[in-house]
Amino acid sequence: MGVDFDMVVTVHDVHIEVDGAGMAYTGKITSAESLGLFLQQARLLSGLSQRELARRLGTTQKYIWELEAGKPSIVMDRLFAAMRATGMELTANITPPGERHG
Repeated sequence: MGVDFDMVVTVHDVHIEVDGAGMAYTGKITSAESLGLFLQQARLLSGLSQRELARRLGTTQKYIWELEAGKPSIVMDRLFAAMRATGMELTANITPPGERHG
């Protein structure tokens, strides 16, 4: 049974909109931190631990933790600087497990 309201959650610089009916999540990604938070929410919605996601990706739990924490890196810093300089915006969508195709 769905909920009949829309909810907006703002944490730091991430803006996540929740569609109450389908529980789909959409958010604007503006930094490594907001990307990490969104990845964390997707992982949790999928019912995965950091350890399980790491195993599936062939990496370590520490690496997943660093991604979710928005750990600074040259690649991420340059990526988001280039996005800001060019006016590019990045939006992410999280589809709940029961609504995924493929």
